[in-house]
Amino acid sequence: MSDASREYGEGQASIPAIDEPTVIFMINNTLPKESWSVEDVYGATRCCWKIGAAARERTVIALGVSHGVVRGAYQIDRWTDASKEAGQGRWCFDGRPATDINVVGTSIARIKAPRGQANPVRAFLDGIPPATPND
Repeated sequence: MSDASREYGEGQASIPAIDEPTVIFMINNTLPKESWSVEDVYGATRCCWKIGAAARERTVIALGVSHGVVRGAYQIDRWTDASKEAGQGRWCFDGRPATDINVVGTSIARIKAPRGQANPVRAFLDGIPPATPND
């Protein structure tokens, strides 16, 4: 593992494959540094995102990621329009912990966005691919 990926993923084990359509929400700026309670991670992950209808209809799993590490994993139950509170085209999901996929604490360094990409929402509508020998 390179120094850059170690820094990004805090040296954690790599995220395993996820067979379900998954969306990653980058919560670096919304998760308070001094408070990473279960409630804080869920609140930062669930709301308020610009995400298209196709992704909302297909996505089953939501991951909240901070500094390259999965902080929360949720089974999405439903989406709600948050436009009234957060502006046009913003959405929140209601969900429950997805403990069966066992990804909290893993690094997303192997699937991170290309350098310079600023979108905090990354949809993997075919699921998270398995690691390759080069990862």
